[in-house]
Amino acid sequence: MPPRSSSPDRLRAQGRPDSLAAVLARQLLAVDAGEIDRVLADAVADATRFVRCDRGLIALRRGRETELVASHEWAPDDFVDRWSGDVREGLRAFRWAAKQIAAGSVLAIPDVRRLPDEARDEREVLLAHDVKSLLAIPVRSSETTIGFQIFEASRRATSWDRHELDELERVGELIAIALERKCAEEERLDSDLRFQTLTEHATELISELDADGRYAYASPSFTELLGYDPDELIGRSSRDIIHPQDLEDSCQGFRSAFDAFGTCQTQHRLRHRDGHWLWF
Repeated sequence: MPPRSSSPDRLRAQGRPDSLAAVLARQLLAVDAGEIDRVLADAVADATRFVRCDRGLIALRRGRETELVASHEWAPDDFVDRWSGDVREGLRAFRWAAKQIAAGSVLAIPDVRRLPDEARDEREVLLAHDVKSLLAIPVRSSETTIGFQIFEASRRATSWDRHELDELERVGELIAIALERKCAEEERLDSDLRFQTLTEHATELISELDADGRYAYASPSFTELLGYDPDELIGRSSRDIIHPQDLEDSCQGFRSAFDAFGTCQTQHRLRHRDGHWLWF
């Protein structure tokens, strides 16, 4: 299997310059992770108009295989919403459709009235809400279907050609890339928050050193234990406050940990800001 390309590379590979997917790719390349939700909301609106539907949404899988939760949704201002309660309840009721697309295939229903008997419950629900046509396009992350683009036409029935379906599948790939990026950023921020919480409340010294042994981070405990403001240590060599007799062993431990991308445990004396030495 060839190596997975990076998100920017995969985005640049999408479609013709004027295609729906190409426009979305350019937008996603131009924004940071914090703006992805806004771009996806606009993309849902563009895609809904592209397939001549009245409502569009991204529905992501949650928990059970057939359970879907709406994330980004769009309908024109003059659209009359005939769904009572939360639209997610309606999505969870579409078990026949969920089974049909569980393998990742496109579900295109130009005429809801012609749904098979196995989908009788869904047909009744959709017709009761004036849905005449329904389209569901998988959103895949790697080989896994994580959700769907769902479009419904209520004013008039519509159908879709192969070109339109292919274009929406490319859009689905971009949505998956965007959601991966958003998730990675959220995980990074969560990790940073946990690290910050840990270090700010730690009673021991916690620091990060660069390849030259200079402080890149020093925890607030440096103030309480050694009298240094953490900011005054940033960029300063750790050698400046390690006892000369302990320097060789400490530096060797730091180098080994740095080369192995790991950690080390050393005991050495550090100089307090007022000049006396303390063991750590």
